[in-house]
Amino acid sequence: MIGEQRLRRIAVAAFAAAVIWLPLSCQRKASGNARVWRMGEQVKVGPLIYSVLEAEWHADLRAGDKQVVPQNRFLMVRLSVTNSGGQPVSVPGVSLEGAGGEAYYEQTEVEGVPDRLPPLRHLAPAETIVGRVLFDAPQNAYRLRVREEGEPDQPEDKLAAALIDIPLNLPSPLSIPVKQ
Repeated sequence: MIGEQRLRRIAVAAFAAAVIWLPLSCQRKASGNARVWRMGEQVKVGPLIYSVLEAEWHADLRAGDKQVVPQNRFLMVRLSVTNSGGQPVSVPGVSLEGAGGEAYYEQTEVEGVPDRLPPLRHLAPAETIVGRVLFDAPQNAYRLRVREEGEPDQPEDKLAAALIDIPLNLPSPLSIPVKQ
């Protein structure tokens, strides 16, 4: 009797552990080593604190008389990055991830984006930068992948990272004037 009750308790505990562990392990695999955050939240990744302040879709950009047309649509994301550590750090590039796993990277060659973050970003301790990054992607909901700085030979999946939801329902102006 006692052996049978003990065996049942162990079986129930093992089942409960599997029920709890299985969804967590699937969630971890779906987003790698990254937790998902909402726009506006402060997201700490290593010594860096990221916050997406706003995002806008654009059919084109204008710099004076020049019109720049994307292959898909331009998504302009305004974000802040703070170095909360005690050492200077480089801020890695960010990328967009679609629901199907597709990735879109910063468009650094498009000129005239207002308040653009420079492609090479370095922060002193307690320093904050605020600016925009630009993507060329089909208009859809995405997640912005932010990560910590790593060594050149370090695999990206070993770095701390986070995902920030960029919902589809954003303002979509036809075009905006930009600095020359």
